[in-house]
Amino acid sequence: MNPDSVWAVVLSWNGREDTLACLATLESQTRPPDRIIVVDNGSTDGLEAPLRAAYPRVEYVFQPVNVGFAGGMNIGLRRALEAGADYVVTPSNDTLLKPDCLEKMLDALRGHPQAGAVAPKIFYYEPAGTLYFNGGYFTRATLRPCHPGELKPDPNPQERAAREIGFLNGCCPLFRAAALKQTGLFDEAFHAYFEDADLSLRLLKDGWTLLLAPQAVVIHHHAVSFKKNAGPALQGTVSRYKWFIATRNRFWLLRKHGRWWQIMLGYLTIVVTRIAIIFTQVILGRPNKALGIIKGLWSGLMGHIPSRIR
Repeated sequence: MNPDSVWAVVLSWNGREDTLACLATLESQTRPPDRIIVVDNGSTDGLEAPLRAAYPRVEYVFQPVNVGFAGGMNIGLRRALEAGADYVVTPSNDTLLKPDCLEKMLDALRGHPQAGAVAPKIFYYEPAGTLYFNGGYFTRATLRPCHPGELKPDPNPQERAAREIGFLNGCCPLFRAAALKQTGLFDEAFHAYFEDADLSLRLLKDGWTLLLAPQAVVIHHHAVSFKKNAGPALQGTVSRYKWFIATRNRFWLLRKHGRWWQIMLGYLTIVVTRIAIIFTQVILGRPNKALGIIKGLWSGLMGHIPSRIR
């Protein structure tokens, strides 16, 4: 194992074609990963055969039950860390990495020893040229993770130097193994959504910084897995389950990390905005979506946080 071994962990949930396309961009990197793990998260789309045929060096791990984004990623992360990886990149399977993306992110971490993780600049697949992530932060009042500039053109395409950010989007981060060993992995209680915000806050609390490498570029098919697997509950562009879990997890993030005044302001903001959305969805004839939000509010307000990782 060389002194800078880089592993990649890709999670797939009924996203065979997207996963194969993502792997093609990983294999064609100017600095490709030393090892790649694909965790098949309870899929039924027959990923294994075409993956083994096209990418024989990729390690395929079948997880028979869908354990969510956090749980599925952790399966691969534990494998990589136990095998001695120095860095681990975790691209969503619906991402396409530009050829020098991994090299640019690795350079950023090497140049900033206190950085625990680095994110690339991320663009939506559609509409082309619009930003999804260009660095993020948490609002002071309600601890809400924000993507400034989202859905807008890149304001500074010539930016080159890595810069510190306050929130690390989980779409395609590169982690320093030492940071994960100290802070821990994704909190599997979140299942999906806000697990990246939780890990960002934990890394920051442990003294690590977070970076954006602006010359590292990723194209993102936003929320493809949830859209493909939503079935009849899909109304508009967001599934009922996504509304439920994103609403619930927003409360959990506040309760886990917020100060008392952030919790109070955050709870009030979530309830008011979600009630407005519920009425909107009912008016638009989308009762399933409204029901998902209502269940998320109830679970978030009344439930505890079964956190497995601090």
